[in-house]
Amino acid sequence: MNAQVKQAMDTFVPEIKAGKLTVMGAVFDFRNDYKQGHGRLIITNVNGDTDSHKINAAGILPRK
Repeated sequence: MNAQVKQAMDTFVPEIKAGKLTVMGAVFDFRNDYKQGHGRLIITNVNGDTDSHKINAAGILPRK
């Protein structure tokens, strides 16, 4: 998944730098593997940043 985000970022450099586009990687957690509840969307990468604390602080994660 991180490789897919990187590839998209390489493709859309001008749009990302201009703030017109954000590239995100996410998984749909059917089995509650991330321990945030069954059937939750878990964002794991935002414009190449995989630090969950930064992603959460940015207010990007879905609300519970």
